[in-house]
Amino acid sequence: MTLHIKKVLIIIGAIVVLIGIVICLVYINYLRPKFAYKIENGKAIITHYSGHKRIVAIPSTLGGAPVVGIGDKAFAAKKNIVFLDALWGQSYSGSQLIEQISIPDSVNTVGANAFLDCTSLKNIVIPDGVASLHFAFYGCTSLQEVTMPDSITFIDGSFTNCKSLKSITIPRGVTSLGETFDGTFANCLDLEKVVLPDSLTSIGANVFYNCTNLKSITIPDGVASISGSSFLGCTSLKRIIIPDSVTSFGGGFSGCDSLEQIELPRNLTTIARASFAQCPALANVIIPDRVTTIGEIAFQDCISLTNIVIPNGVNTIGAGAFQGCTSLKQITIPASVKSVGKDAFAGTPWADTPEGKAFISAHSPQSQP
Repeated sequence: MTLHIKKVLIIIGAIVVLIGIVICLVYINYLRPKFAYKIENGKAIITHYSGHKRIVAIPSTLGGAPVVGIGDKAFAAKKNIVFLDALWGQSYSGSQLIEQISIPDSVNTVGANAFLDCTSLKNIVIPDGVASLHFAFYGCTSLQEVTMPDSITFIDGSFTNCKSLKSITIPRGVTSLGETFDGTFANCLDLEKVVLPDSLTSIGANVFYNCTNLKSITIPDGVASISGSSFLGCTSLKRIIIPDSVTSFGGGFSGCDSLEQIELPRNLTTIARASFAQCPALANVIIPDRVTTIGEIAFQDCISLTNIVIPNGVNTIGAGAFQGCTSLKQITIPASVKSVGKDAFAGTPWADTPEGKAFISAHSPQSQP
């Protein structure tokens, strides 16, 4: 080999090594988390994150200023910015790679959609001092555990579609769920345990919609309002006690396939539309004495319901209220009932008894003045 060829090979080797070093440096920089931020009144607020690490620690200072806030969508997965995961051969937004993130104690605000669609995030601890979460973890489908301080008073929409979340303890500062946005825990498919605080006064619409693994929940005394569809589709829920403090009850247990027992509050005056529709395991219900109205399709298709006592004072039974209750053989109806909607008892064995036929005939819409 001539001296000239040796020199050429040495130069080529040096170029290859240099290229390798450059690639390593670029890759290291590619992996390093980067935090864009703004400084207001001498304090830093993170506005954007970029990086490709699975474990991320938010710094306590940026630009010499303490980090006090995480801005709106700061860590939200950016669907239009995609990177290749060399190990798995899959494409991700940088935020979608994060499995664990630590937030410094200096942070006291978390913006709307701060961690939207961080689909690999598994657990997080919110520091004391944070007061509210607005859609913060919406769509974090791998999130299993969240620790929240009692300083938090608002969490609406923050855990929708967190299908891996197994348990949650609501902070004592929270007084309402679903006040401004339906479905705070909607589609949390793995949710088994929920601890509600004594401070809670209202449960809004669809808050626990389609929480198919939720087997039990204790509603604390002090809750005054439960909105419609609050527990719609909670197919594993077996028993529920609604405390006497509840004066506004919008129903919300339709489609609870496993619900066997329900205790209604003594002060209840209306059983709302579709309250317990399509609860096939529900075998026994005691209607409180103060109820005056049973709404439309309230107990529709409750096929295990065998008897029902309607208390004196009820004056209205809505259309389809007991329609499709194929095991309902005995019904006690007081003279106070004046209005019965269409098909209120259609498909029940009771409707075919002489007593049932006489009652339905006397209270059919055509026979009523």
